[in-house]
Amino acid sequence: MLHELRARCDAIVVGIRTVLMDDPLLTARNVPLARKLIRVVLDGDLRIPASSQLALTASHGPVVVFCAQETYAHRFAHVAALTGNGVAVKPLPLDEAGELSLPAMLADLASQGVAHLLVESGPTLARSFFRTGAADRVWIFRSPKTVSDDAAPAAETCTYPATGKVPLDTDDLTEYLNPASGVFFAREASADLLRVAAGRLDFQF
Repeated sequence: MLHELRARCDAIVVGIRTVLMDDPLLTARNVPLARKLIRVVLDGDLRIPASSQLALTASHGPVVVFCAQETYAHRFAHVAALTGNGVAVKPLPLDEAGELSLPAMLADLASQGVAHLLVESGPTLARSFFRTGAADRVWIFRSPKTVSDDAAPAAETCTYPATGKVPLDTDDLTEYLNPASGVFFAREASADLLRVAAGRLDFQF
């Protein structure tokens, strides 16, 4: 299901911690692609290794790494190593919280034709999207299994109104819509979630 979601988006974004921990490819595999998928990393201190799978496969599909303006100006050797692999490294200003500016990132992606962005976030990136109100729709998968590792980060709480829930094997998928969004409205249940309940994904973008 995750790969079907990826295949129907213009871009997918993760935080640097996901890259450092999992070294993902962020591709849509074994499903037909609806459009070119841009792989995006938010990496303020530019810690992404030039040997990462993302950097090494940039010639096969676009990879964009956003870092802080100051980092971009001082880590020119690492910028050169990444761009030599085909990675687009772009500086962003910081917001009032000292984090990379999500509006600036979204504006840059929009200029590249990105209208549908899939955010595969850990707690830190999710918190940033919620804080800035940048998330239109949130899908949360909940499993009856619990994580016993005390060092595991706690999931961020979504305060948007829930518009529906469907069972997926032993898990539950709940949809939340941002009432302030100009794209989705929390008073309307999403037809996409009903398609999931029917056992298929058939997005109309």
